[in-house]
Amino acid sequence: MTPQQYVQQKAVASGSSFYYAFLFLPAPRRAAITAFYAFCREVDDVVDEVTDPGVARTKLAWWQAEVAKAYAGQPTHPVMLALMPHAADYGIEQRHLQAVIDGCQMDLEQTRYLDFAGLKGYCHLVAGIVGEVAARIFGQTDDPRTTEYAHTLGLAFQLTNIIRDVGEDAMLGRIYLPVNELQQFDVKAHEILKRTYSDRFTALMRFQAERAHRLYDEALALLPDADRRAQKPGLMMASIYRTLLREIEHDNFQVLHQRIKLTPLRKFWLAWKVQALGADVDAVGPPAPMNGRRLKVAVHGCRLGGHGRRHRPHAGRPPSHRVRGRPHRGRARTRGRGHAARWHPRHTRQRPAHPDWRLRRKPAPDAAGGCRR
Repeated sequence: MTPQQYVQQKAVASGSSFYYAFLFLPAPRRAAITAFYAFCREVDDVVDEVTDPGVARTKLAWWQAEVAKAYAGQPTHPVMLALMPHAADYGIEQRHLQAVIDGCQMDLEQTRYLDFAGLKGYCHLVAGIVGEVAARIFGQTDDPRTTEYAHTLGLAFQLTNIIRDVGEDAMLGRIYLPVNELQQFDVKAHEILKRTYSDRFTALMRFQAERAHRLYDEALALLPDADRRAQKPGLMMASIYRTLLREIEHDNFQVLHQRIKLTPLRKFWLAWKVQALGADVDAVGPPAPMNGRRLKVAVHGCRLGGHGRRHRPHAGRPPSHRVRGRPHRGRARTRGRGHAARWHPRHTRQRPAHPDWRLRRKPAPDAAGGCRR
């Protein structure tokens, strides 16, 4: 297995929302962000999967040494072998990778945060730095607002993760929600550890979600117009993550006993919508109304692979647009010959409206010579 295949497998296996945004990048940038994401997964998995803190510290120390060797021209791990060819092209510096490792080390040393300022420092290392590197790989001008946008958006992502993973983190003995905010809403740590829901817990989580929404709005307002096109992958991730946050809100923050997720197809759809329509409507607020033509293209203009028929909620209804002759019984046809074909529901197979639809007989005459109706 080559280093490139290794990092690709690592990214796919994670099932992360980030992967779907990477699909739309040009090959060189996609290779760079995939390798960087695989590095982040490697060091993060050390903390999440290694139960012995001493062993986890040893592994993170090994990664610190590996990063130093890689920037000295001697990488050994497949992730670093895949990442280093892109480091100079996209401004990925050693301090960026070491900061991510430092953030993971904090998980071994600190499981509670007194206030949001302390939590924000942790998020800067594990999410803000990641956002900064990602923005460089996606492509940006020298405008410092883009870097600020990346850090703010990374903070919003991390707060969304914290909201989603409250229950899972509690099982590992970690509570990232600030202590002073737990006290503000009179939520006890043991209630979270025992997965006990209450109106007080719901109010606390709503407070956390509102802060995350403000950060999404703040980040998108910071992004300069000159960099908006290049930063589309970040906008795709914002669309996916903010949709996830809304799903958690809709489920009334039932996050102590389960992990609320979006399906892979929905993640792909949200990413494609930003790519195709050039809009980040799901990131900034409710979708804007679309006219009929744009709506048809949005719904029917994307093939996700294969030749399966689309969902038809009214398949049993007699089709008003059927022409004479037998309906098409094979693979769904496409419109147009001389231009790029587009799937269209008109050509999908429909159930016949009447058992005698093939015969199309005239009404039989009755005894009086008329026609029975």
